[in-house]
Amino acid sequence: MSPSGRGALRDRPPRARAAYPGQLILALRRDPLTLVSRLAAEHGDVVRIAVPFRPPIHLFSHAEHARELLVTQASHFGRGLAIERTTLILGEGLLTIDGERHRRHRRLMQPSFSRRELDRHASVVAEAAREHAAAWAHGQVVDLSREMAALAMAAVSRVMFGEDLGGSAQTGAEALAVLLEFSDRLMLPLSGLWTALPTPSVRRARAALATLDRILYGLIDAKRRQPRGDDLLSSLIAAQEDTGSSQRLTDRELRDEAMTLLLAGHETTASALTWTWSLLAGHADAHARIADESRRLLGDRPPTAADVDQLQAAEQALAESMRLYPPVWSVGRRALDDVTIGGCRLARNDVAVVSQWVIHRDPRFWPDPLRFDPSRFAGTERARRPRAAYFPFGDGARRCIGESLAWMIGTVVLATLTPRLRFEHLPDHRPAPVPYLFLLSPGHVAASTPGAKARPGLPMRVASAEP
Repeated sequence: MSPSGRGALRDRPPRARAAYPGQLILALRRDPLTLVSRLAAEHGDVVRIAVPFRPPIHLFSHAEHARELLVTQASHFGRGLAIERTTLILGEGLLTIDGERHRRHRRLMQPSFSRRELDRHASVVAEAAREHAAAWAHGQVVDLSREMAALAMAAVSRVMFGEDLGGSAQTGAEALAVLLEFSDRLMLPLSGLWTALPTPSVRRARAALATLDRILYGLIDAKRRQPRGDDLLSSLIAAQEDTGSSQRLTDRELRDEAMTLLLAGHETTASALTWTWSLLAGHADAHARIADESRRLLGDRPPTAADVDQLQAAEQALAESMRLYPPVWSVGRRALDDVTIGGCRLARNDVAVVSQWVIHRDPRFWPDPLRFDPSRFAGTERARRPRAAYFPFGDGARRCIGESLAWMIGTVVLATLTPRLRFEHLPDHRPAPVPYLFLLSPGHVAASTPGAKARPGLPMRVASAEP
């Protein structure tokens, strides 16, 4: 499908109009999802946003442009500003490094993140899901977002570290929540200066970072002194040792990669699960398909590696959830030299952005785009779309290395719990997304207050799986 569907691109794309300098940047901070949707609707597949004292931002809104930016022309781009700012929290892991260092880390880590390797942990994830759900009672109201964050932390911890961290799991999840909220402020002007000041928010973020550092460095030290286990951290230590001393990852590099996987992997998985449960609450037929498939394939036993690929109903519901509510709502890149995307010329240092939120809801690729329909991801339907019309984990050389981990955890959790329980929306709360930096978290607004700003967290009621 050609990008010409909403007007051919030109060397100099239309500029988004603003009432005063900086208005659009302010809107991008306050309500980015509405802004990018409006700009795409008003200006078509590309629009230029002027930024005071900085190079302009170009918003591309066609699937083919996403593929150009992330795959075919990727060598002309470096990480975007949002990713650069997160270095303060994540350190220098796969998400924040470029060039040969990125390629080296990717080569070392990739074998441990293959689908085959990760699917071996399916039964461990199922066990974590059952243990976590055992604390819920029929009729109980829970913050589903918080519950899925804790469950995702337990599952990711067992796969990454071979243990659920005990009390440290909840402590770690709370610390990650503090850092996620703080990360949204890193895009403010002069962030490099004010983050050095001892303000309350900075002190909270530093304390949260110190908590996670203590947990991660303790695990790295323990794993180095133990026989090699089946967890991902042990595999990463063994992989870097197998390549020779000149290629060893230091403790700091291992910490940075573990921090990246915890923040990015834990948060995106928790978000995807929360939105999936929320959508299933309004679609009993989809919930029943997952539950029936799970009962037929598994009975009452936990899934194994051999089962994961067979859990199609769960995977399709998860995929459709991530289409409507992508855990990462945008990807930004900075041009390293003059380059052309979709006929639009970008100068060195110009910023290019593609938004999953926009492209995943484009009716050119997704008929009736706001309807929840997991059958869109059946094999025949999937083949009809451009590949880049769906990219919840990015694409190209910087595609999220934890993608297979997120798919496995999400699929196994849904297959394990749907035969046992479901969630119901509360009449006085309506789900609403809360964007942080480039991440999209679940939130809610009071149903009686249209237009109110979404608040983090999604209260829902636990119910038996039986209607």
